[in-house]
Amino acid sequence: MRSYGKRFFKQSQDRQRSYNAETRDAMVYDVIPAQRLARCKIQGSDEYIIAWYPLNWQTTPSWLRPGNAVRIAHVGAVRGRIEVVGHGLRVLQSGTLIPAPGTPADGIISGGNVTATSPATMDVDVAEGVARINGELVGFSADTITVSAAPAANYFRYDLISVGTDGVIDYTAGSSVIYTSEPTKPTPAANHVAIVYILVGDGQTTVTNADIGELWLAPTLSSLLVSVADDDLAWGETSTTIQVTAKDQHGNTISPPAGTWYFKCKFLSGNGTIETTEEGGSTTEIGGHHASTLTFTYTRDGNDPGDESPMFELWIETPAPVYAWCSIVLRDTFGNQMPLWVDPYYAS
Repeated sequence: MRSYGKRFFKQSQDRQRSYNAETRDAMVYDVIPAQRLARCKIQGSDEYIIAWYPLNWQTTPSWLRPGNAVRIAHVGAVRGRIEVVGHGLRVLQSGTLIPAPGTPADGIISGGNVTATSPATMDVDVAEGVARINGELVGFSADTITVSAAPAANYFRYDLISVGTDGVIDYTAGSSVIYTSEPTKPTPAANHVAIVYILVGDGQTTVTNADIGELWLAPTLSSLLVSVADDDLAWGETSTTIQVTAKDQHGNTISPPAGTWYFKCKFLSGNGTIETTEEGGSTTEIGGHHASTLTFTYTRDGNDPGDESPMFELWIETPAPVYAWCSIVLRDTFGNQMPLWVDPYYAS
């Protein structure tokens, strides 16, 4: 009887080698926070490897600095992207090992963690720590800082918490800008270094840990707000309007990019007319350049019996459509609700 043991063993070794190739240790040569990357070298090579920050890093960790060993990994499903994933476990033994020594950069050396209060308020707690300022080590004590009131509607700003050579923790409120523009981070005063920046948005009444070190992102279509003028039509009330508004990830009304957005609406159940389309007909479309809010008009048939309370699906036609749903109760001549059928899929 023929044995396949050698083949199985070889396949097992091949799989093991492929797993090991996914991560490796490297030596950091320089860090470029503005571009969110570090240049590294691996054992036996003088070629630079570009290792990016993970997407959920808000700040540069203290251990990511020239001369340190780090673990780097190939990111699944993103061809050619390599990220720093943690501390390295081995020191390189060949190639150009250690980068040329340089002047240590000013910044926070240890401690100084900033966290939201519990329960959340507009205060944040700053832990004690040590900073390097003008090349000298400065210790600072824990403190609680109050963040200024939120900016006006649709505005954002960056606030700065810093520490000076006197060891005092200072707070600087940034300038507010409209949500479509990136706010400018305040520059630390002379003889100060930044501890952290806090992103503060309109209507904000508390600061959470998600706001501390958070990065501003350009507004993107995230949800639809649907408002029905009258979602309970008595007999004799023949029509109502359905307003749909595009919202970004912060809950602000967002305008479309150059071109046309098409707001669409269709019957999921019930009867009547939406704009000029009867139930069972094709999707009704309303579109326009740079429109963030549009309105559909619904008209009931006016039959008793015969009317059925409608349910609608609304969305914006984009490469990744965003959906919303609404319904309207119709009542008969006695004030009773006329049939309303709800698909369990949408009800859940």
